[in-house]
Amino acid sequence: MLENITTFTLGLVRPGIVVLNITSLLATSCTGNRTEGTEGTTTCYTYATENDSIMLHVNRKGNAVEGELIYFLYEKDMNKGTINGVMEDDTLFADYTFSSEGVTSVREVAFVRRNGDLVEAFGEVEEQNGKFVFSDRSMLTLNENVVLRE
Repeated sequence: MLENITTFTLGLVRPGIVVLNITSLLATSCTGNRTEGTEGTTTCYTYATENDSIMLHVNRKGNAVEGELIYFLYEKDMNKGTINGVMEDDTLFADYTFSSEGVTSVREVAFVRRNGDLVEAFGEVEEQNGKFVFSDRSMLTLNENVVLRE
């Protein structure tokens, strides 16, 4: 599904249309996408405004989490990639390996679970072994304006 979103987005010309259609695709791709089975629990979370969209599709087995994450933010390059991490209490910490402008990068991401939704957390980062990680996880700040809904 992520490849279809990328192809569709690149074919459009006007930014307003891109966001509108991305939002529609994200909402469609995540409707009813919570499943539980022997392979773990799969859940899709989305955030969408007139200008921005984020989709996080996760598979959780125990505390291990893997999945796909797409950011489509106004006046920024879209980036998409995979996450691999763990749930620690109510917080998902993961390495996000993504491509943007033809460059592959890795950075740590964090999402805090609140009432079934996920709120992205931010903090100071430093480079360690070729990836950007949080300098101090205890100092993360929640962006209450960006809530990914199940």
